[in-house]
Amino acid sequence: MKKILTAAAFVIACACGCAAQTIVNMPVAQNPLFEVSTNSVTVSIPDNGGATLGGDLAITGGSGSYTYRWYNNSGATLGSSSTLEVSGPGTYLLDIDDTCDCRQTVTFNVATAGLDDVALDSFSISPNPTDGLVEIRGFEAMQICAVSLSGKMVALIVSEDGAPIADADFSSLASGTYILCLTDRAGNNVSTKLIKK
Repeated sequence: MKKILTAAAFVIACACGCAAQTIVNMPVAQNPLFEVSTNSVTVSIPDNGGATLGGDLAITGGSGSYTYRWYNNSGATLGSSSTLEVSGPGTYLLDIDDTCDCRQTVTFNVATAGLDDVALDSFSISPNPTDGLVEIRGFEAMQICAVSLSGKMVALIVSEDGAPIADADFSSLASGTYILCLTDRAGNNVSTKLIKK
Protein backbone atom coordinates (compact mmCIF):
# COMPACT_ATOMS: atom_id res chain seq x y z
CA MET A 1 0.00 0.00 0.00
CA LYS A 2 1.43 3.38 -1.01
CA LYS A 3 1.13 6.40 1.25
CA ILE A 4 0.40 9.70 -0.41
CA LEU A 5 2.05 12.77 1.05
CA THR A 6 0.40 16.11 0.55
CA ALA A 7 2.37 19.30 0.00
CA ALA A 8 3.86 20.32 3.33
CA ALA A 9 7.12 20.67 5.22
CA PHE A 10 7.99 17.85 7.55
CA VAL A 11 10.26 18.24 10.54
CA ILE A 12 12.51 15.36 11.54
CA ALA A 13 14.31 15.36 14.87
CA CYS A 14 17.44 13.20 14.95
CA ALA A 15 18.86 12.16 18.31
CA CYS A 16 22.64 11.97 18.19
CA GLY A 17 24.25 10.87 21.44
CA CYS A 18 23.08 12.23 24.77
CA ALA A 19 20.75 15.18 24.37
CA ALA A 20 21.97 16.49 21.05
CA GLN A 21 19.47 16.74 18.26
CA THR A 22 19.28 18.22 14.79
CA ILE A 23 16.07 19.46 13.19
CA VAL A 24 15.85 19.13 9.44
CA ASN A 25 13.04 20.73 7.40
CA MET A 26 12.09 18.58 4.40
CA PRO A 27 9.72 20.13 1.85
CA VAL A 28 7.38 17.63 0.17
CA ALA A 29 5.76 18.54 -3.14
CA GLN A 30 2.60 16.94 -4.49
CA ASN A 31 2.22 16.22 -8.21
CA PRO A 32 -0.30 18.38 -10.06
CA LEU A 33 -3.73 16.85 -10.69
CA PHE A 34 -3.56 14.06 -13.33
CA GLU A 35 -6.05 14.94 -16.09
CA VAL A 36 -6.93 13.98 -19.65
CA SER A 37 -8.77 16.39 -21.97
CA THR A 38 -11.77 14.04 -22.40
CA ASN A 39 -12.96 10.60 -21.29
CA SER A 40 -15.04 9.77 -24.39
CA VAL A 41 -14.33 10.31 -28.10
CA THR A 42 -16.57 9.50 -31.10
CA VAL A 43 -14.82 8.96 -34.44
CA SER A 44 -16.50 8.44 -37.80
CA ILE A 45 -14.54 6.64 -40.54
CA PRO A 46 -15.39 5.72 -44.16
CA ASP A 47 -16.53 2.14 -44.80
CA ASN A 48 -13.13 1.14 -46.19
CA GLY A 49 -10.99 3.57 -44.17
CA GLY A 50 -9.18 3.75 -40.89
CA ALA A 51 -8.22 6.18 -38.15
CA THR A 52 -5.46 6.97 -35.67
CA LEU A 53 -6.82 7.19 -32.14
CA GLY A 54 -5.31 9.08 -29.22
CA GLY A 55 -3.32 11.72 -31.09
CA ASP A 56 -5.56 14.61 -30.02
CA LEU A 57 -5.58 13.84 -26.29
CA ALA A 58 -4.07 16.41 -23.93
CA ILE A 59 -2.58 14.75 -20.85
CA THR A 60 -1.47 16.95 -17.96
CA GLY A 61 -0.31 16.58 -14.39
CA GLY A 62 0.42 13.46 -12.43
CA SER A 63 4.03 12.35 -12.35
CA GLY A 64 4.59 13.51 -15.95
CA SER A 65 5.61 10.03 -17.11
CA TYR A 66 2.83 7.86 -18.56
CA THR A 67 2.24 4.31 -19.79
CA TYR A 68 -0.55 3.32 -22.17
CA ARG A 69 -2.70 0.21 -22.63
CA TRP A 70 -5.19 -0.06 -25.50
CA TYR A 71 -7.81 -2.82 -25.29
CA ASN A 72 -11.17 -3.83 -26.72
CA ASN A 73 -14.53 -4.72 -25.13
CA SER A 74 -13.33 -8.23 -24.29
CA GLY A 75 -10.24 -6.91 -22.52
CA ALA A 76 -7.75 -8.07 -25.19
CA THR A 77 -4.69 -5.80 -25.27
CA LEU A 78 -4.25 -4.05 -28.63
CA GLY A 79 -1.20 -1.85 -28.03
CA SER A 80 0.97 0.07 -25.60
CA SER A 81 1.81 3.35 -27.36
CA SER A 82 0.04 6.69 -27.04
CA THR A 83 -1.84 6.14 -30.35
CA LEU A 84 -3.59 3.21 -32.01
CA GLU A 85 -4.24 2.60 -35.72
CA VAL A 86 -7.68 1.07 -36.33
CA SER A 87 -9.22 -0.08 -39.60
CA GLY A 88 -12.81 -0.74 -38.60
CA PRO A 89 -15.64 0.26 -36.31
CA GLY A 90 -15.75 -0.77 -32.68
CA THR A 91 -15.12 0.37 -29.15
CA TYR A 92 -11.51 0.91 -28.13
CA LEU A 93 -10.42 1.77 -24.60
CA LEU A 94 -7.20 3.44 -23.49
CA ASP A 95 -5.84 3.28 -19.93
CA ILE A 96 -3.27 5.98 -19.17
CA ASP A 97 -1.26 5.38 -15.98
CA ASP A 98 1.30 7.63 -14.37
CA THR A 99 4.15 6.38 -12.18
CA CYS A 100 2.12 7.11 -9.02
CA ASP A 101 -0.44 4.44 -10.03
CA CYS A 102 -3.10 6.99 -10.98
CA ARG A 103 -5.23 5.98 -13.99
CA GLN A 104 -7.38 7.77 -16.53
CA THR A 105 -9.51 5.76 -19.00
CA VAL A 106 -10.64 7.12 -22.37
CA THR A 107 -13.30 5.38 -24.51
CA PHE A 108 -13.12 5.71 -28.31
CA ASN A 109 -16.33 4.88 -30.22
CA VAL A 110 -15.37 4.29 -33.85
CA ALA A 111 -18.28 4.04 -36.28
CA THR A 112 -18.54 3.93 -40.05
CA ALA A 113 -19.83 7.07 -41.73
CA GLY A 114 -23.21 5.35 -42.06
CA LEU A 115 -23.93 5.70 -38.32
CA ASP A 116 -25.92 8.87 -37.68
CA ASP A 117 -23.68 11.22 -35.66
CA VAL A 118 -26.77 13.16 -34.57
CA ALA A 119 -28.12 10.00 -32.95
CA LEU A 120 -24.89 9.64 -30.97
CA ASP A 121 -25.24 13.24 -29.77
CA SER A 122 -28.61 12.35 -28.21
CA PHE A 123 -27.33 9.10 -26.64
CA SER A 124 -27.57 8.96 -22.85
CA ILE A 125 -27.73 6.55 -19.95
CA SER A 126 -29.34 7.83 -16.78
CA PRO A 127 -29.17 8.11 -13.89
CA ASN A 128 -25.40 8.04 -13.79
CA PRO A 129 -24.14 7.43 -11.06
CA THR A 130 -26.76 4.76 -10.43
CA ASP A 131 -27.91 2.30 -7.77
CA GLY A 132 -28.53 -0.20 -10.57
CA LEU A 133 -31.47 0.53 -12.91
CA VAL A 134 -30.66 2.79 -15.89
CA GLU A 135 -32.58 4.08 -18.91
CA ILE A 136 -30.99 4.04 -22.37
CA ARG A 137 -31.96 6.86 -24.76
CA GLY A 138 -30.77 7.80 -28.26
CA PHE A 139 -29.32 4.39 -29.24
CA GLU A 140 -31.24 1.21 -30.05
CA ALA A 141 -29.09 -1.29 -28.17
CA MET A 142 -29.65 -4.99 -28.77
CA GLN A 143 -26.77 -5.97 -26.48
CA ILE A 144 -25.04 -4.26 -23.54
CA CYS A 145 -21.74 -5.44 -22.13
CA ALA A 146 -20.32 -4.07 -18.83
CA VAL A 147 -16.52 -4.13 -18.57
CA SER A 148 -14.51 -3.37 -15.43
CA LEU A 149 -11.63 -0.90 -15.66
CA SER A 150 -9.26 -3.88 -15.51
CA GLY A 151 -10.78 -5.06 -18.82
CA LYS A 152 -12.89 -7.96 -17.49
CA MET A 153 -16.45 -8.40 -18.80
CA VAL A 154 -18.69 -8.48 -15.70
CA ALA A 155 -22.20 -8.37 -17.21
CA LEU A 156 -23.91 -9.05 -20.52
CA ILE A 157 -27.51 -8.07 -21.32
CA VAL A 158 -29.05 -9.25 -24.61
CA SER A 159 -32.48 -8.32 -26.00
CA GLU A 160 -34.68 -11.39 -25.67
CA ASP A 161 -37.70 -10.21 -27.65
CA GLY A 162 -35.95 -8.46 -30.56
CA ALA A 163 -36.86 -5.01 -29.27
CA PRO A 164 -34.13 -2.47 -28.33
CA ILE A 165 -33.13 -2.47 -24.67
CA ALA A 166 -34.67 0.62 -23.03
CA ASP A 167 -33.85 -0.21 -19.39
CA ALA A 168 -31.03 -2.24 -17.89
CA ASP A 169 -30.41 -3.40 -14.32
CA PHE A 170 -26.83 -3.32 -13.02
CA SER A 171 -27.71 -3.62 -9.32
CA SER A 172 -25.72 -6.88 -9.05
CA LEU A 173 -22.45 -5.07 -9.87
CA ALA A 174 -20.12 -4.03 -7.06
CA SER A 175 -19.69 -0.30 -6.46
CA GLY A 176 -17.20 1.16 -8.92
CA THR A 177 -16.67 2.46 -12.44
CA TYR A 178 -17.48 0.40 -15.53
CA ILE A 179 -17.43 0.85 -19.29
CA LEU A 180 -20.75 -0.02 -20.93
CA CYS A 181 -20.44 -1.16 -24.55
CA LEU A 182 -23.71 -1.10 -26.49
CA THR A 183 -24.29 -2.77 -29.87
CA ASP A 184 -27.25 -2.10 -32.17
CA ARG A 185 -28.91 -4.42 -34.71
CA ALA A 186 -26.51 -3.31 -37.50
CA GLY A 187 -23.44 -4.03 -35.37
CA ASN A 188 -22.63 -0.38 -34.61
CA ASN A 189 -21.10 0.18 -31.18
CA VAL A 190 -21.14 3.00 -28.66
CA SER A 191 -19.59 3.08 -25.18
CA THR A 192 -19.94 5.17 -22.08
CA LYS A 193 -18.67 5.18 -18.53
CA LEU A 194 -21.10 4.06 -15.79
CA ILE A 195 -20.58 4.70 -12.10
CA LYS A 196 -22.30 2.17 -9.82
CA LYS A 197 -22.92 3.50 -6.30
